[in-house]
Amino acid sequence: MKKMVTFALATSVIFASLAPTVAAEPPTTIEVSAEAPASLGEVSSYKKFDSGINLNARITAIDREKLAQNKYTANAGDRRVYIKSDYVAGSVKIAAYNVGPMTDQQHLVSIAKGKEAYVEKNTTVSGSLKLSGSYNQNVLGLVKASLNLEASGTVSKTWTTSQKYFGPKEDSIYNSRSIYGAIDYDLYNITVVQYDTYDEYLGNQFQQRITTVGKYHYVNNTKKPFPTEYSIESFKK
Repeated sequence: MKKMVTFALATSVIFASLAPTVAAEPPTTIEVSAEAPASLGEVSSYKKFDSGINLNARITAIDREKLAQNKYTANAGDRRVYIKSDYVAGSVKIAAYNVGPMTDQQHLVSIAKGKEAYVEKNTTVSGSLKLSGSYNQNVLGLVKASLNLEASGTVSKTWTTSQKYFGPKEDSIYNSRSIYGAIDYDLYNITVVQYDTYDEYLGNQFQQRITTVGKYHYVNNTKKPFPTEYSIESFKK
């Protein structure tokens, strides 16, 4: 396990607004791996690559248990026949920004004062959704879709050798700048609404199709991964 060292964030971070949201203060510190060769310095920048949210996400599925109940009402006079279930986002609220801890921290390039340099090699960072509790696959699928993650619940970003960075200015007190890529996390509270659809019959005569709220699924303390890039100013030459 990597030992973590906390550094003050020297520059302010501007976050894209998400709706709906709850008030949350951006943090003033970030954690940087102590194993990074240039970690003893000042964190001078922090960029966030967030995929946003999708409040229109929907998953349609068949609940096997509800479907099995249909056979027990086949000969009833006034009955409902289960058809399907739809899972949608009732609310997607951010509770806290940049809660960490950072994972998959990768060194991209180090640049001397007054110089420029390209990323040393193509480098990819990736991270996965982190949940508290157990949920069925349809609820999990809706959470991933509403957070704009891959079906696997992952996110990734690649830096290529065509990307150029600049070192500290000539008059800087620092001698070098190191750029890192990593995965950080925002904390969300999500409500998934399950709608169940039925056909109503009177005997064998179809009456109407109805949709009712089957259940509310509360998926709280969900950590959404996002790629980030930060730089560290160092006295090291």
